[in-house]
Parts: sequence; structure tokens; C-alpha cells
Amino acid sequence: MFRFLRKTKARAYNHIKIHKDRLMQNYAVLQKRSQGKQIGVVLKSNAYGHGIAQLVPICNELEVPMIFVDSLYEALVCKDAGVQAPVVIMGITAQENLAIKRYPFQFTAHDRQTLEQLVRYQKHAPIHLCINTGMNREGFALEEVPWIIEFITAHPEATIVGLMSHFAEADIEPETQRTQIQHQRFADGIQQFADADITFQYIHIDAAPSFTRQRKTIGNMVRMGKAFYGVADDPQSFKTYYQGLLPALEFTSTIVSLRTVKSGEWVGYGSVYQADKIKTIALIPAGYQEGVERRLSNRGVITVRGVQCPIVGKVSMNYTSVDVSAVPGAAVGDEVVVFSVDPEASNSLMNVSALCDTIPHEMMVRMDYTVRREVV
Repeated sequence: MFRFLRKTKARAYNHIKIHKDRLMQNYAVLQKRSQGKQIGVVLKSNAYGHGIAQLVPICNELEVPMIFVDSLYEALVCKDAGVQAPVVIMGITAQENLAIKRYPFQFTAHDRQTLEQLVRYQKHAPIHLCINTGMNREGFALEEVPWIIEFITAHPEATIVGLMSHFAEADIEPETQRTQIQHQRFADGIQQFADADITFQYIHIDAAPSFTRQRKTIGNMVRMGKAFYGVADDPQSFKTYYQGLLPALEFTSTIVSLRTVKSGEWVGYGSVYQADKIKTIALIPAGYQEGVERRLSNRGVITVRGVQCPIVGKVSMNYTSVDVSAVPGAAVGDEVVVFSVDPEASNSLMNVSALCDTIPHEMMVRMDYTVRREVV
């Protein structure tokens, strides 16, 4: 998919730049804080928008012990990119796809039907069991653990290697009763299996919210997503819990035209911006398809030659207009920064997402596949 766009040497006006040194630093910082737990990396949703194909070589260099993805498709992208670590598919794979061939991946069983299908069609594959401890999204109920034990006993060919769950509100301070209950339920599930002489190579309930807040949790593996990418849910959380971590994704575009707009003239769809004096308006070929949020219309800023310039008018599907009147010498061909890697910048992903009343990883995963990714 989009092979030409990935491999061509033709000039691209838009770039998502992945700062490798920052990812390497982030992983090293997380390892120091791990207290003996292994740090697996989450590459789902196109590696949080960074690009699976671009991240796999970095993960190989870091020698990460495990990679987590959501789908069979993502696992195959990892394989094509030369992944070296075991790949765990956390989502549900259709029975029809399981029946096609043997896959070199690890799978997650969320319910009886999925576990039965995995053992039937992927006998060789390592399986992680997902237990619902209170998230109530996916996973076996704790009441089903006796059935799972019976099933494992009856199917010695099954390779059960992991037990996992997921916190619903581990990012809330102080630690909530719901988080404590979930952790206790997870421990109870582990004990039920232990009483039946069933142990697991991998036990993981931690992700970035619980890990960065140093929750005292059971397990030996962490599923690390946003902290690895150096992006917290909001600027305050970043300052409090992400010491030493840095954003790794930078989105740049290019000025493709400049025009003078007279006082009283309008810019863009819907006539929502009217110039109050003569303005120099730059056009960049990135809109809400490429990942520039429409909610930034008449609100966001883009950096041009180091100067913060306001987005004017409505963000279009493939274009955004920017007032560059304050930029001396602004010219067609200038590179501009749409989303900055500086966490303090007004156009950092964390500050922009706060302006849009969302979270940065929602914005990252919406960055279109057609935008060229490059590791710098």
C-alpha cells in the first residue's frame, strides 16, 4: 500500500520526521526506571503515527524483548520490515484469517471462542490470555478461569505463555479504588492459575500510565506506548511524570504559495476569517487529511522561520492558510513546522491537543499514511 510514495525519491512537501536519538534516549530512561520489568514496545496504530516500517529497525537496534500490535495486518508489516523481537497481536483475529496459514506471531485470547480457534488453527503459536479485571472492554471474566484451566489441561498442545490485563484509570491521581481493585483481581487470577500449577512466562498489566506513576504492580513486562514516543496525555502530566523523556515526532510542511490579502477580504471556506489590514498569507499543502486538525481553524499556530504564525480561516482537506505577515523574507519553498518536538512550543502535540480538547496520540494516529515518514 502506497509503495510508490514510500520509495520514490520525488520531492515531498510534507514530512513526518522521527527523531531516532530521542527514541533511543526514551528507551534508556524507561529501562532505568523499570525495576526489573522488561520494556516491550507498542507499535499499534502505525506505531502511534510514527510508522511501523520506520520503527521496526529502531526496535531491532534497541533489542526490545517484545513488540505489541493490534492486528494481523500490523504484525505482517512488522515481519516485512524485518522485525527481530516476538510480535504479540493484542486484538482479535478473524477465524478465516487464522485458518489460512501458520503465522510466526503470538496471539491474545480474549474469550472462549478465540482461545479454541487459536488452539485449533495456530497450534504452534504462543498465546497470551487477557483477563477482564474491570476495564470491561475485552478479556475473560475471572469466573471463567476454572474453565480456562480445564481447557489448558485438556489441550496440552496449547502454548500458553502470557497473562495480561489493562488498567482503566491508572493515570488518575491519587490512585483510585478502581485501580486497586483491578490489581487485586489480576493477582487473584494469577493465584488461581498457580494453584493449578499453571505459570506464565510473561505477566503484564502495566502500560505507560501505571508505569510512569510508579504504581506497585505485579508482573514482569510493560507494554510501553506513549511514554516511549515521549508524549503524555497533557502538558502537566508530561512535566510531572515524564522527566527525561522527549517527543520524537515532528511534522513539517512547505510553503507552496504566497498571496497578499487586502483589508476586509476573506480567507478560506465559510468566511470565518477577515483580514483587518493587508496580510501576507502562506499556503501549505497539509490539511485535515494529512493530520492538521480542523479544530485548529482560526486557533492554531505554525512555526515559519522560527516565528509563530496563526492559522487563518478553516483548515481544508489538503490545505491550510497561515498568516506570515510577521515573518521577514518568508518565501515559497520555506519549510514550516506544523507540530514541534519542543514540548514547550505552542505547536507541540501536547499543547495542540489540549487546545483541541483531545489527547496527542489521537492526533498522531490520524496523520495520514501518505505523509512521508523519515528517520532523522
